[in-house]
Amino acid sequence: AYHGWDGTGNWWDNDAFEFFIGLYDSRGAKHSGNQRGAEPDYKLQFHDQGIVNEYIGPTIWTVDDPEFYMEDFGGVDYVIEASVPLDSIAGDDDVRFHPLRGMRIPIELYFHDNDNGAWEGNLAWSPYNTDLAWQSPTQWSFTWIGDTTDIVTNAIDVADGNILKSYRLEQNYPNPFNPTTRIEYTIPHSGNVTIRVFNMMGQQVDELVNDYQVKGKYNVVWNAEGMPSGVYFYQIHSGVFSKTKKMMLIK
Repeated sequence: AYHGWDGTGNWWDNDAFEFFIGLYDSRGAKHSGNQRGAEPDYKLQFHDQGIVNEYIGPTIWTVDDPEFYMEDFGGVDYVIEASVPLDSIAGDDDVRFHPLRGMRIPIELYFHDNDNGAWEGNLAWSPYNTDLAWQSPTQWSFTWIGDTTDIVTNAIDVADGNILKSYRLEQNYPNPFNPTTRIEYTIPHSGNVTIRVFNMMGQQVDELVNDYQVKGKYNVVWNAEGMPSGVYFYQIHSGVFSKTKKMMLIK
């Protein structure tokens, strides 16, 4: 059942949607806190009263604006559709965002659920979200604009008769490298595959693969152009398989 916010009490105790987004090209470590200026982070509330730009303050659209539409289907479920101009998001000290193909931007989707007149739970998109996405972009995931221009995953042909019997994560080549390196891996069973890159502090700095892939041999190129020199670790997860290897970026 749908229980929307009537404008009184806590909006997050009702059926509502939060949208977190960083409007900048994110290539290094995530922001430890919400920032303004050249790399601004935003949090938008979507509910019965419209759309609110929480970190900045003003309401972007009310329910009466033609750019905002909400339907509750008689209290059974709900849908929200809206058009949010980039000019309406930026604060006085924020750089206006101009998207370019290949940019990697922080993002998080967060649903608040109220089925019986009381808050029941939340549903997050990011695997890093521990209900603290409102405090820090370290809890967010990311998405790409246009395509993954700098990261391309290629399937490698396997000759007929060759049977893929085991998971493998190869050493990157070249290593050391500057600024690109290639990572090959093998998955003997189809399934979800993630390959993430971490720095020496254990902080994730990039995600190269996060997709369902059929069994086979693959390679992915990491472009570390925006990263400082140092030791990095790349880690694969697929099914019950997990393996980590070390690589070195020298500029």
